[in-house]
Amino acid sequence: MVAADAIARETGRPALGAAAHTAYVHGMTVVLLVAGLVAVGSAVLVAARMPAAEPAGAAEAGPAARAADAGDPR
Repeated sequence: MVAADAIARETGRPALGAAAHTAYVHGMTVVLLVAGLVAVGSAVLVAARMPAAEPAGAAEAGPAARAADAGDPR
């Protein structure tokens, strides 16, 4: 973009500098929108693939308590 500004000054065509700035802003807008969509899509996929949460008491109870709840005669 600095080169476009220098060329615009040397040639006396300020429209060239304005066009370069507009193109840069447009390109950055497109890149940031795509990056945002990829981030949202990734978050949705991670949320869909995460294992289900355990019931509230299951995390606190040890393996023996869970085995007893499952009908294991230990």
